[in-house]
Amino acid sequence: MRVRHPAITLPLILTFSLLAALALLVCSAPQDEPDLPVSTASLPTPHPQAVPSPEPTAASSDILPGGPRINHLPAAMILVSSDTISLDQPLTIAGTGFRPGEPVRLVLVIDDVIRYVVGGHTAEQPVANAAGAFSVSFDSIRGYNVRDYGALARSLGDKTILAQGEDGSTASAPVKIVAWRHPPRPGPGPGSLVATADTVLNDETGGLGITITAAGAWFAPGEAVTVTILSLGDGADKVLTGITANESGAFKVSRTLAGAAPAEGEDPEMPIEPRVYTVLAEGGYGTIATAALMVEQYELPRPE
Repeated sequence: MRVRHPAITLPLILTFSLLAALALLVCSAPQDEPDLPVSTASLPTPHPQAVPSPEPTAASSDILPGGPRINHLPAAMILVSSDTISLDQPLTIAGTGFRPGEPVRLVLVIDDVIRYVVGGHTAEQPVANAAGAFSVSFDSIRGYNVRDYGALARSLGDKTILAQGEDGSTASAPVKIVAWRHPPRPGPGPGSLVATADTVLNDETGGLGITITAAGAWFAPGEAVTVTILSLGDGADKVLTGITANESGAFKVSRTLAGAAPAEGEDPEMPIEPRVYTVLAEGGYGTIATAALMVEQYELPRPE
């Protein structure tokens, strides 16, 4: 005969059911997989592709803030108002392509050593404006400082005007230099002159002779010069001589005015009247210089 225990059977069933549910939950939960080392030795290395960048343009740098700064500076150049210039002729020199605000020095290149400042050492030199340009005028290429004329003694012919910027800009232009195109003013001017007179007795003829010496400077090199005494006794001018100035623009000449032999028993007469005369030296290029000439009365030696 089978004995039943109803009080024990029900709790056991409930317990087994609960354990089964828990086991099902544990099995369905996600499991953390362990970190496995990954080898990249066999993986190919990708090569980067160069992506071309657009080239900047002047327009883009002007419009885009912070864009690349592009300076397309043209080569500096100068223009002279005439390709043939005399030493006393006004001229204008214009330049472009220099740096904004750049001081510029203009010189006349005479040779490998001598460079003469255009307009003279005291002439004001140009400064380029905001656009890198300038225009400057001079009364003459030599200026009015006659002490600088010695440097111009070799300036005639085909030369070069050079523009030197303090920031490194340079430009040049050819020019032909001639001596004088217009006569300078009489009196104080480019020429200077000294004249002296010495009276001597000619022992052979017994007559008197006056040796006149004239020395001039600041004429043009190679300039033909005529030396004249103005307004002699009869009011006429007397040409003493003609001469050519040397490479320094200077000359010296002497001529003797001979008096007639006196009659027997008479004193010789002076070739010209004793007084002050004006000696004029006039160059073929227009240079003019004057000097005073003092002719003294000659006293014959008298036996005691």
